Order: sequence, then C-alpha cells, then structure tokens
Amino acid sequence: MNGTFEAAEWKEPWLRERASRTPDRVALEWGASILSYAELQTEAEALAEALADLGVEAGDVVATLLGNGAEFPRLLFGVRELGAVLLPLNPRLVAQEAAYILRDSGACLLVDSDDSVARHAARAAGGMSRAVMRGAQLRAAPGNAARLTRQAPLCENPEEILALVYTSGTTGRPKGALLSAAGFRASAQASAALLGTGPDTRWLACMPLFHVGGLSILLRACLAGSTVVIQSGFDPARVAEALDRRGITGVSLVATMLTRLLEARGERRAPEGLRWVLLGGGPAPPALLERAHALGYPLAPTYGLTEAASQVATRLPEDTAPPFDARLCRLPGMELKVVDSEGQTLPPEKAGEICVRGDAL
Repeated sequence: MNGTFEAAEWKEPWLRERASRTPDRVALEWGASILSYAELQTEAEALAEALADLGVEAGDVVATLLGNGAEFPRLLFGVRELGAVLLPLNPRLVAQEAAYILRDSGACLLVDSDDSVARHAARAAGGMSRAVMRGAQLRAAPGNAARLTRQAPLCENPEEILALVYTSGTTGRPKGALLSAAGFRASAQASAALLGTGPDTRWLACMPLFHVGGLSILLRACLAGSTVVIQSGFDPARVAEALDRRGITGVSLVATMLTRLLEARGERRAPEGLRWVLLGGGPAPPALLERAHALGYPLAPTYGLTEAASQVATRLPEDTAPPFDARLCRLPGMELKVVDSEGQTLPPEKAGEICVRGDAL
C-alpha cells in the first residue's frame, strides 16, 4: 500500500499541480500515442481559452457527448482549468433523452464530435450552443447563437463542484448528482490506501469514461501520477492484448466484461504484473469469480455509487479465500450500515437498505 498521499492538500485544478511536479510522466496512452502531464496541461490551458472565447465562465455547466478517446480527458481538464463543471453524457442516448438532461442541468454548451444525435439533442433542448472537438482542437459548431444561454452557476465557489453526473433514474427520470472536488479527492485517497495506486500504476480504461467509474479513473490517476491507457470501448481481444503487452497493473470491469475477457484469453493465466481487477456494476456469478480466481486474476469486487464518486467498499485483491464476493472492506473515511424499513440497524447477514456517509459524499 502507498504511504503519503501527496495530493491531499492540492488545490484545484489538480492537473496544473501534477504537471509542475512530474511534467514528463506519461498521463495518457491511446493506440500508439502518448501525452505527458505537461503536454496535457498545455492542451487544457488552450481548451480553457477556447471555452472562454465561446462565452463559458467559471461555474457554468459544459455538457459532452464525447466517447472514449483522448478528447474526453482533454476536455475534462480544460473545463476544470476554467473552473467550469463537466456534465458527461452517454453517447448512446437518443436525442430526446440527451435533450432532457441538457435542459434539466442548465448546461450552457454541448461539446461533441459533430454527430447527428448531438445536433438533434441541441435543437430539442431549445437550440443550445454546440462546439465540435477534434483531437485537441475546439471550435464553435456552424450556426451557433452569438451568445450562450446560461443560468445561475451551480455554486458560488467554482472549486466546489467538479462534475454533474446523471444517474440511470431507477424511479422516473434521470437525476443529476453534484460531485465535488473534495469528494473525488477523498475517494482517490481512500482508494489509493486500499489498492496501493501510485506513480507506477498503469490503469486500463476500457469502460465508458462518461460513467462515474471512468471519470474517477482519470481523476485518481492525475492525483496519484499514474498512467491511463485508454481504449475506445470494450473489445475483449484488445483488452486481452493490452494486459499481455502494455504492462497494465489495474483494470475496471463489470461481470459481463470479465466473462468475455476470460473467453478471449481461454485458459491463459492472468499476467503477473496485474495487481487488481475492480469488479463493479452489480453482483457477479459465483462461478465466474471462481474461474477467474483459479486463473490468477486478483479480483476486487466493489460496491459503489455515483453520489460517492465511485467506490464505497472493495474486497482486497490479496484476499484469496472463498467465497469471492464476500468480505468487502469499506474505503477509509466511509461509513456503512444496513437498516430495515423503519430505519433500524440490522445485524450482519441480514438484508435491508444500505446507508452510506463519508468524506466522498
């Protein structure tokens, strides 16, 4: 496990601090391309200027329908350099679904790769302004209004809110969760203490970056000085190749992804350098966990939620005793209890409602 968490007292934007401390360390890899922290900071500053030229101000909400790729972290850190709030949207939303979130969030700008869903969503949201991102370049979309339509900032201090992430909406419409910089930092520090993430960590990002799990990978890596290896999506053959050839030390998956990865790799054992496989998104079949464990995968089944900036409790990957979905450890700084319908605390092994509080919330 890591010792001192050097970013514990950093002020936002974190990338600026990281780039000043370890400018030449690799921040991002995608395909055959790499970007150092200094290069990423330079691009973030340029993007912040481009956003300001479009009329974005500190505290504004900037939405994006960008998929997995280097553009997403570039935009994330550009938005933070300006002091604005990122609203990541699922690129697979239909136009009306995206339009609802755009209206509900009060977003002033939509950044996308100039696809038809984004164009239709912006029109359905009342003709909101759009910007198109290609590589590290941001430009206004054709036909934009001269001025952005803006609402009151989400908070008085732009450093308070880092991202606005909409949950799936288990009861009715999707609901926005305001995620603070302090919460993301607390989550990153707790996760580093539990998993030992640090400068030598190489985190494979094959899950959606718009999801809180993907977003947290980018932010935790920045705080820890790690490298994120980005893939455009989950392809089991490409993930298997990355594990074998790119020195991956950690990867975040859900059960269906793990199933397909094992199918792609056959009976090959997990690479020796792989330290943990965070497994979230819901319970995994016991047979899947048993097979993965038999092949040497350092499983870390995880319970998390959007409002807590991802992880809440995780099984330690060095715990090799069955059952493999039990004995999750709460992250430092988090408190959990299970209550009944009347709010009374239940004893261990009794089912009920999980209540969570802590530094990451």
